[in-house]
Amino acid sequence: KYTRSKTLTTREQFDEQQHEKYFGSSNMHPAYFFKQLKTNKPPTLPGDPQSKTHVDHIHQQHGTTTLGFIFKEGIILSVDSRSTMGGYVSSGNVKKVIPITNKILATLAGGAADCEYWDRNLARLCNEFEYQNGKEIGVTAAAQQYASIINNYKGHGMSIGAMLAGYDIDGKPRLFYCDDGGDKQEGFLFSVGSGATFAISILETGYKFDMNTDEAIDLGLKAVMYAAHRDAMSGGMQNVWLITKDGWSLKKRQDNYETYREVFGGKPLPRAVI
Repeated sequence: KYTRSKTLTTREQFDEQQHEKYFGSSNMHPAYFFKQLKTNKPPTLPGDPQSKTHVDHIHQQHGTTTLGFIFKEGIILSVDSRSTMGGYVSSGNVKKVIPITNKILATLAGGAADCEYWDRNLARLCNEFEYQNGKEIGVTAAAQQYASIINNYKGHGMSIGAMLAGYDIDGKPRLFYCDDGGDKQEGFLFSVGSGATFAISILETGYKFDMNTDEAIDLGLKAVMYAAHRDAMSGGMQNVWLITKDGWSLKKRQDNYETYREVFGGKPLPRAVI
C-alpha cells in the first residue's frame, strides 16, 4: 500500500523559516532588526510612483532643438524639424510649433505624442475661453492652465518640455517653459531639447535685447544650426517664428545645410581642442 511521506511543514514552522530567512534569528538585536526591516521593503504595485519600473519599460530616446527669446520688437521661436526613434531618423519634416491662439505659440520637445496632444488640448481650452468670454486669453493664464493639467499626470511616464510664447493682456511679451513635472518658469531666453546645450551658448553670446528683427532671426537660425551640427538627434529644416502684438508669423524656413553654407561658406565648423 502506497503512503505519501509527510514532508510539508506546519504553518508555524513555515512562518518561522520565512522570518529566519529575511530577518535572521528571533533573538537578534533590536537595532539590527529594524535596520533589516527598513532595507527589506515590500514590493510596490504596478504604477506606484515610488516604483521606477512603471517608467523604465517605456523609456524612450528622443531629441530636438527648440529655442525662444524676447527682444525689443517681439519674440523669436526657432526650431528644427527632425524626429527620431532611438538611433533612427523617423521624419525630417515635423512641425514643432503649434498655434494656441492668434497671439500664442507653443513648441514641442520630448515625446511627440505627449507634446502634440497636450499642446492641442491647450489650444482647444483657450479657444473655448475666448469664445465664452468674448476676449483674448493672455499667455500667462494659458501657461498656468497648461502646467496645472500636466501636474495632474506627473509621474506617469510622460515626456514634455514645451515653451509657450505670446503677449499678455497687459500688452507685454512673455515666454514660459513648462515640463512633464508640472513646472512653469518665466524667462526671456530658453533652449529646450537634446541640442539645447549647444544652442544656449550661441544665444547667450549673441543675444542683445535691442537688436532688430533681422538680427534676431539670424541669431535663431545660427543657434539651431550649431546644435544640429553637434547633436545627432537634431537637424532637417529650420523654422523661425516671430510673435508681435499683431500676432505670429513664420518668418523663415530653410534647410540646415543652407544655413551652414551661408555662415561658414562650406568650411568645417571650428572644433574645440582637447
